[in-house]
Amino acid sequence: MTLAHIVSPEEAGSLKPRFVDARWFLPNDERVGRTEYDRLHIPGAVFFDIDEVATPSDNHPHLAPSPKKLANWLGAVGITPDACVVIYDEAGFFSAPRVWYLLKALGHENVHVLDGGLSAWRRVGGDVTSEVPAYEPADYPLPEKLSWPVVDREIVRHALTGRMADVVDARPAGRFKGRDPEPRPGLSSGSMPGAFNLPFSSLTGADGRFLMPDQLDMLFRDKGLDPAKPIIASCGSGISACVVLLGLAEAGWPMGTLYDGSWIDWASHPEAQIEKEGA
Repeated sequence: MTLAHIVSPEEAGSLKPRFVDARWFLPNDERVGRTEYDRLHIPGAVFFDIDEVATPSDNHPHLAPSPKKLANWLGAVGITPDACVVIYDEAGFFSAPRVWYLLKALGHENVHVLDGGLSAWRRVGGDVTSEVPAYEPADYPLPEKLSWPVVDREIVRHALTGRMADVVDARPAGRFKGRDPEPRPGLSSGSMPGAFNLPFSSLTGADGRFLMPDQLDMLFRDKGLDPAKPIIASCGSGISACVVLLGLAEAGWPMGTLYDGSWIDWASHPEAQIEKEGA
């Protein structure tokens, strides 16, 4: 059994793809994606800045960019709609699936996530460099029909109260249950009433590689999810929720949609309903 949207380091090398470095780190992490890219990256890779290729907001660091903004970025780095693209982050499944999801939403078919990320690439002897490549700009036209699959707080609230969709929160259990703090100062931890908790790390094995489709299907069913019901994925700020969306696609389930604002948007609302374990 193989994965449809994920490639191993060995497979990636044979594809001769356009590599996209999508490293991004939580606010309480000293590392910065751009700095890590400048230090070392896969030869030929371009850096996708999740905080820059975004919709500006006073309350959220990286709401999804408009389709036009994303297409403009792709064209600026010489990526065309028919290009094979492989996206990676540090360990494989944290921020890279966010960029994968955005490209899939744009209609880019030939896009994959590097299994195990840059760490796995280096473990098998893959080359790295600090040289920043230069590409001729290209035209990246927008598809004629495009449905941007992100939802806002009101849609999520109605989904929860009306049970019209399963809302899955990919944050670690401690934050979901309100035991551990959020990485953003002043933001309460806890959960949306009625949401399911499926930490993004549960979709990978002990070796950091993604679970196989049958394992993913079992994981989702064991959590009480229904493949016939729409699924909305959330997390802290819309990054690791996309690991769940990638997992749904690999399991053969409907893709699901992203709560773009995620917990930042929910918990910062003055009328936010927040559940905490034992409260």
